[in-house]
Amino acid sequence: MKAIVLAAGEGKRLRPFTELLPKPLIPFIGKPLFTYSLDYLKDLGINHILINTFHLKKIFINQVEMLFKQASYKHFNYQIKTEPFLLGMGGTVLNFKSELQTEEDFLILNSDEILLFKSSNTLNKFVEHHKKSKALATLLVIDHPLVGDQFGGAWCNEKNQVQLFSKKTPEKKLKGYHFVGILICNQRIFKFLDEPLKEINLLYETLTRAISQNEIINVYPVDAHWFETGNPADFINATKDVLNLIEKQNHLSQKDQSAWYQPFTSVIKNQKPRFMIEDEALKEKILILY
Repeated sequence: MKAIVLAAGEGKRLRPFTELLPKPLIPFIGKPLFTYSLDYLKDLGINHILINTFHLKKIFINQVEMLFKQASYKHFNYQIKTEPFLLGMGGTVLNFKSELQTEEDFLILNSDEILLFKSSNTLNKFVEHHKKSKALATLLVIDHPLVGDQFGGAWCNEKNQVQLFSKKTPEKKLKGYHFVGILICNQRIFKFLDEPLKEINLLYETLTRAISQNEIINVYPVDAHWFETGNPADFINATKDVLNLIEKQNHLSQKDQSAWYQPFTSVIKNQKPRFMIEDEALKEKILILY
């Protein structure tokens, strides 16, 4: 299976930091956000990845090529494609159509998601569930109290099949889930992606159109910590929250520690710490992990 890693966005809400670096390269807990996505792919055994870029593309390409020379990531076979303009998730998928034409299913993931899964092998089970279901697409989701308020939702029936995507709670009784930036699509998705190349919202346009033509779009709810990193305040709060979670895990015996703890801390230790935060106390806490 191949994977698309979405890395073209401008990160406007995280300015001024994203005026210096593309958001995927900004360090979170001293480690570039982009590398967390690579770690998810390593867990899945996916080695062939397609990466889009647009914002600060020369810096992005240079830094990513350096990352792929590191021992932890040099096994990846990767291709970077510069977009002529921001294409959105749907337009990016269409732009990689020729590279994906031999794939029955392929993964799409954001390059700035921080997820700590409370159960082991969560992503492998997610992939298995999708393949067994034969759905057009399966979205990784969590329960979140702000769905329908601060966050848009994937609104589902009792079978966890998406009926609509909406930023507001719909009138009919449906369960709303928060999409956390990882999904699997079947090759049939290209039936709903039309040339010419343009910006396309995959959820609200492409998958919504597919639902209207009786295609099945599933969600796969998981138990995980997910962190908002879209603006400077949320980024700092997410950093504090993760450090607090790590500290709590440190006080537990190994058998009582959460499934995410050992893998998460081990991949951090394999990186040289980097910083773009000004909070010296947070930097000190992060450096302890290295």
